[in-house]
Amino acid sequence: MPETEYRAGAVPEHEPPKAPDDTEWDGDEAELSLRAWASSDGSGDPDTVDWERYRLGFAWYDGEAADEFGAYKLPHHTVVDGELQTVWAGVAAAMGAVLGARGGVDIPEADMDAVKAHLAAHYAQFDKEVPGEDEPEDEPEDEPMDEGAEAAAPVERDPETAKAVAELKAAAAKGFIAMRAVGRAVPASVPSVAAATAEVDDSDPNIVARRFRLMSASHFRPTMGWFAVTIKMPEDTLKAALPLFGPQADANGTTRPLTVYKDHHTSVSEWCGTIDAAPEYVEASDEIPGGVENVIRLDRVADAKIARGVETGALRSVSAGFTMEWEKSHPEMGDDDFFFAAVDDDEVDGERVALVCTAITGVDEISVVWEGADPHAKQIGAAATASGEIVDTPDAEASSNPEQEADQMWKEYLIAALGLAEDADDEAIKAAQERVIAEREAFDDADESLTRLTAALGVDADDVDAAVAEVITLKRDTVPRADYDALVKAGAERDCADAVDAAVREGRIAPFEREDMLAMARSDLGAVKRYLAKRKPSSAVPLGEQAPETDGTGGAGANGLTAKQLATAKRLGITDLDAYAAQLKRRPTIV
Repeated sequence: MPETEYRAGAVPEHEPPKAPDDTEWDGDEAELSLRAWASSDGSGDPDTVDWERYRLGFAWYDGEAADEFGAYKLPHHTVVDGELQTVWAGVAAAMGAVLGARGGVDIPEADMDAVKAHLAAHYAQFDKEVPGEDEPEDEPEDEPMDEGAEAAAPVERDPETAKAVAELKAAAAKGFIAMRAVGRAVPASVPSVAAATAEVDDSDPNIVARRFRLMSASHFRPTMGWFAVTIKMPEDTLKAALPLFGPQADANGTTRPLTVYKDHHTSVSEWCGTIDAAPEYVEASDEIPGGVENVIRLDRVADAKIARGVETGALRSVSAGFTMEWEKSHPEMGDDDFFFAAVDDDEVDGERVALVCTAITGVDEISVVWEGADPHAKQIGAAATASGEIVDTPDAEASSNPEQEADQMWKEYLIAALGLAEDADDEAIKAAQERVIAEREAFDDADESLTRLTAALGVDADDVDAAVAEVITLKRDTVPRADYDALVKAGAERDCADAVDAAVREGRIAPFEREDMLAMARSDLGAVKRYLAKRKPSSAVPLGEQAPETDGTGGAGANGLTAKQLATAKRLGITDLDAYAAQLKRRPTIV
């Protein structure tokens, strides 16, 4: 599904009834009550949970893992007699974590203000003053710590990049892209395209008309916020949006041209031209990918400098400002990891990490720029003489262009460095570069792997033989992973059953509660143990130990079972009532 917003974030403000101000806060017990309340059958099993309802108990959640209990943070509500209530001590604990108490809470910086606003609304609900940033709210001292309370160390991120990622998420949510390049070199010219058929009319002396490539079906790295991010523009997506790169009908049905600006400064004083003609899609050639092209008409009266720059070839690049829907190139990645990788232009499994455009929803403007993110978004196959006459220059001599001369020098350097023949073509150079890069990466990976292995085994980094011997010993003394996992799973199931069965024997829960409690234990055994420990022994009477009851006629019901025993058998799914009655007769009763 196209991703049009960053789905992790603060839970919207709401105001359930208040619990008494002196209500004690137990986060674990509160979460168990929320799980049961949000379940269709009260079991707390993840498969039965209404996650939108469960979300109401917290201040933040991760939408990428919204069907997992671990995705929800900062609880401050509990459920009493089927009613969601706000607990003041829980609100204070959550705000304390947000302000840095007990190491703080790991949520995106971009969501902090909304989370604080959510909690501040509850402060107002209790007529409490919201603490300042330098005054972390004290948490209740008796709040129990989770088992294994030592949290994993957060991933260290470069602060500047982290700030950029936060802004990228906000820009991505809006879908607006400005195709301005950031810190990269792009080709100085684009080969002529034979399929370019749109008429270029220079008859108006106040107009400089030139054909441009506006956007290509390829990868590029435009700005979002103030940082570059990798975007993939599939060919079918670009073709589907072709009409948006030309004149559009307004709300009254009047066709209006697409306005051309300078450097994406979309103000009434910064326009410099228009696009009046229908766009064309030009299929890929050996030189460039397929893309959208159209004729841009620069107005000398509006901006003589921009018009003259395009006319003389001093300015030859354009850039599109557009909105889009997108999805992750690697949907298995979490939001932070994905955006950091997209900023760094990383590859995962041989594929560039990118925001994959699934639909262009609007083209807001086209701008004349010094260099755009799309290296092919340039004037097509033409340059102008001083007189203004347009001449086709696809075969111009390299010596006439300083940038082409520089490119040639760099090519000769690469040929010499790679040990290729002097007449090696671009494909041979590219193949040699890729081979060298692959060899270097393989060497680096092997070196890194050896370093990590020797460190993990506790042997000298240079003693490869010792490392091999240690690995052989480990392999001999270990069992297959599948066998180990099966043992762990069986042990975990046994631990859950032992804990719940002990609670039934001790009378902490009734027998009919066993399966529901067992389901919750499989999800979070530690929380269930803490909950059961708080239940008093004999607070529930074990099955078969209740006094005989009548069916209302003064005697026992069918099979000798009381009405209550029949109801219990129904809840437990027991169909053999004769065997069930016989079992009860073998157990002592309390009279």
